[in-house]
Amino acid sequence: FEPIDRDLIEKWYGADAAQGGVVLKGVSRSSFDADCKITAFDASNWRHRGENPENYRFYWFHSINQTRDHWQPLVDVTRILDASVTPDAEFVQLFESVVDVEAFLRGFMPRVLMNDRDALFLTSVHNGYVFWDPSDTEARWSYLAFDMGAAWRSQVEDLLAIRDDGVRRFLTQPGPQRMYYGMIHQYTQGYCSVEVAGPFLDAPAPRPTGRG
Repeated sequence: FEPIDRDLIEKWYGADAAQGGVVLKGVSRSSFDADCKITAFDASNWRHRGENPENYRFYWFHSINQTRDHWQPLVDVTRILDASVTPDAEFVQLFESVVDVEAFLRGFMPRVLMNDRDALFLTSVHNGYVFWDPSDTEARWSYLAFDMGAAWRSQVEDLLAIRDDGVRRFLTQPGPQRMYYGMIHQYTQGYCSVEVAGPFLDAPAPRPTGRG
């Protein structure tokens, strides 16, 4: 897979996006004991943690423009998505101004369909990026998939069983949910159909022939 870096953003989104964009990888904030072993962690998520950027550091890692240390777009999106901060009536009017719902779902939905149990926002605290694109008309956030090594190990049981409260909140709105199920239908009729994906998924894994 390609690293999620400045070159990738410039290749797919353009020079303006690479110059001014914010690309954040979820890493979670961990606690360690005296032997440097992780004893607990607080998940990366879209929970609003106040206006101080320091409250978000170590939950997220800047993949590009690291010296700029630009946190305000993240603070803004979490403020709107968090139900404890923004009431439902206001949320319905605002969430599409901070999240490019279609772009987000096109990156996120395949991970749900593949039951990727290590995906950011789905069940895990990392293995995924969020991208704030300043070249977008409204400068909104989308989702960039990364490291899908835990996919296809079991069948998905609930298409709306999403760990992150903020993602689940906008995804369960009527418009985004119709879009979401429409994308799933497209995939199951195309990329993930029995005819297209079946031969690949049914192929036996190669067995090791010896050491070396």
